[in-house]
Amino acid sequence: MGGTVGFWVGKILKLSPRDLKKLTLCGVSAGFAAVFGTPMAGALYGMELLFVGNILYEVFLPAFIAGILSHQVVLALGWGVPSALLRFSPTFSRGFFLHILLAGIVFGLLSFLFVEFWKRVRTLLGKVSLPLPGKAFLVGTLLALFGFFVSPRPLGLGSGVITETLLNAPCRWFDVPAKALFSALTLLGGGSGGVVTPLFYLGATSGSLLADLLSLDRGTFAALGLVGLLSGTTNTPIAAAILGVELFGPSLGPYAALVSIVSFLMSGHRSLLPSQVLSLRKSSSLNVETGHSFSETMGAEESARRALSHGLWTVREKVPFSPRRKPK
Repeated sequence: MGGTVGFWVGKILKLSPRDLKKLTLCGVSAGFAAVFGTPMAGALYGMELLFVGNILYEVFLPAFIAGILSHQVVLALGWGVPSALLRFSPTFSRGFFLHILLAGIVFGLLSFLFVEFWKRVRTLLGKVSLPLPGKAFLVGTLLALFGFFVSPRPLGLGSGVITETLLNAPCRWFDVPAKALFSALTLLGGGSGGVVTPLFYLGATSGSLLADLLSLDRGTFAALGLVGLLSGTTNTPIAAAILGVELFGPSLGPYAALVSIVSFLMSGHRSLLPSQVLSLRKSSSLNVETGHSFSETMGAEESARRALSHGLWTVREKVPFSPRRKPK
């Protein structure tokens, strides 16, 4: 919504295409900062969002101003979320540091799985021969039945579940798979919404479940999961690390940064945002073409996969059949 407002304001002002792109990113930063109460992370999120591995420093000042102003306006209206809502002060030790590294790897692999799962759901819904309103009705019926007969916990934004998890409340085993499925079905099946809050839900609940598995503090690892999954799925490690500082205090900052970077590297060359452009390889040993958006990359991968599955039939379809000429 923030990006859309920025785009149309730029259209009204008849800005150049380059300035229009800058104002769109400022809108993204302002919206992020207003909703989550994190002006610095909002500015960095807008800067990192467009190109993976390349930050648009020329947008930093206007994006930072947009983030601060939007945050202050929302607070003045009496609705905003104040910064540093929760504070964590973990005690450093060698074992805790190793657990942080393990958590970064786990959140990176979860990011990888969630993006791949998202693509599978998109393919599955594409095979349903119904118009978009019919798909939306079908998905909504499935969600309503689950909420009525099983639990309404994974439905909606899930802000209450996120807060409870950060406050050390235990999670249920179906929180992560149910939320992942319902978020993908909703947003790909005709629903309107964003991916950031569902990612916060998935990150916080998966971090809490990991803490239970390792007998660690639930709240701390829920906070680390929140920033780690955001970094791995949207390729915004700096914004995710600063988000951890603004939401959970400076004591958690170094650990949030470590988890965000490890998750960013472990998720591979994937993104939940198809319009992101891959401008830098995460590893020089991986032969990945840069300079293209993830939607173009996914399209090329799908074409190659189809060509491999069809084999010679694909080649025959592309080369027209020409019968031999009859002798005179």
